[in-house]
Amino acid sequence: MKKHLFLCSLAFSFLFTLRAQSLKILDHLDNNIGGLTHMESGTPTMMSETKFHVENISSNSIDYKIKAYQILNFPNSDLQVCFGQACYTATAGITGAQTISGNGTVAGNNKDLTLKIAPFAFAWGGNTSATWGITAYDMNNPNDSVSTIITWTTWATGIQTINATKTSYNAFPNPAEKFVSISYTIAENIASAHLVVIDIIGNEILQVPTTGKNGEIKLDVSSLSSGIYFYGFKADGKLLSSKKLVISK
Repeated sequence: MKKHLFLCSLAFSFLFTLRAQSLKILDHLDNNIGGLTHMESGTPTMMSETKFHVENISSNSIDYKIKAYQILNFPNSDLQVCFGQACYTATAGITGAQTISGNGTVAGNNKDLTLKIAPFAFAWGGNTSATWGITAYDMNNPNDSVSTIITWTTWATGIQTINATKTSYNAFPNPAEKFVSISYTIAENIASAHLVVIDIIGNEILQVPTTGKNGEIKLDVSSLSSGIYFYGFKADGKLLSSKKLVISK
């Protein structure tokens, strides 16, 4: 009986080891985006330099590779994947997963901070977006992998960001269905600001003026379609910063 229990325990341990996930994919702020749909938005220059981190939670060094598959794109927007200074391409218009040439290395219990994944900068203009599925996997154990879906969106011409570190705001509920309340504190050096809501391709679809440095704005979002939006505050024609707002009907 003891031998049987020992063998069962050994088999369970072996299966767990085979299925254990050692890799995580993080955004540049170290948020875990594995298994999620992740949004990146900004100017064309910002989007061309989008960096991600690959974390290894095992004790052994891992050589990892990247697979990419196109979900939504626009013409001439091949995907560039860089491991440090070595850059490779996934070609737009190809159906199915493409294994990227080259590989990265991440030490045990450490992060590789050199990974850059972004559509080519020359293809970007205002009101454009691209979505690719990304998988990072251990070269020596392809079943040890992590996947995410990433959408890059450039803002329309004229939407720019400025530093406003003392401006803070939050939306509740988020996801929202019919109404969303946004509480805010505007930095003292900003004379006036407007709350704006921007759709996924950079169009400004709502704008409401603030009435003071601190307050709360209630928005009727019942007319908006389900999906991903961005909200933030705009001053002097520039976006202070933005956050994600989900509309779910």
